[in-house]
Amino acid sequence: MTDQLGTLITLLLYILFFAWIGYQRGSKREAVVAITAVVAWIVLQEGGDIFVRIVNLGSKFVAFVRAGGLGANPDAAFGALGDAPPWVTADQRDEFLFILWVIVLLLAYVVSNLKPFAKGSKSDGWAVLLGIFNGLLFAAVLLPKLATLVTPVVTEAGQVEPVGIANLFGVLRSGFGLVQESLGGLWGFFEPAQRSILLLVLLTIFLLLAASTLKGSSKKPSPSSAEKRS
Repeated sequence: MTDQLGTLITLLLYILFFAWIGYQRGSKREAVVAITAVVAWIVLQEGGDIFVRIVNLGSKFVAFVRAGGLGANPDAAFGALGDAPPWVTADQRDEFLFILWVIVLLLAYVVSNLKPFAKGSKSDGWAVLLGIFNGLLFAAVLLPKLATLVTPVVTEAGQVEPVGIANLFGVLRSGFGLVQESLGGLWGFFEPAQRSILLLVLLTIFLLLAASTLKGSSKKPSPSSAEKRS
């Protein structure tokens, strides 16, 4: 009974959190996210092979260019097309489609914050319901992925202890280890000459973000009406 009550309280807190987010964002913006998330998931599940082929065509194009395909005599470069390794293999298909879905979902949040969608987005009951729907949808998709970070603790009696605050550092350690491993694999994908360009791009983005925050903090408050009259 105690475990069921704890699960119920956890579920209610989760639902209330996304209900609050939905109320703050409004029904119009939450509807954009909900429709985009559902449609993108269905399209990627039903036609995911098409997106995998498109990405793998990029691998062949890069191999073709490296072999001198854009030069005066591209005939020799056509032989490199068959030897080009795919960027997304059959084992990586599901993970690639999941990452693509996450990117589409993030874009949906960014686009829904634009003025055409933000204007007239009412904080009403529909906003609360759509927020709850989005939260349950994210739980169904993301929780199985997050569960891989948790290593179950098995007692001497063979019982599995529930994950609690005591295992927080273990979860964080697993998460940071996964991030480090993924970034290391992504870094190894680039050649040494490309890594310097990538670092320059990342540094430029970081400096632009830092400059934007400085610009925003340097704005002076507008004078009050009393100051204007004086």
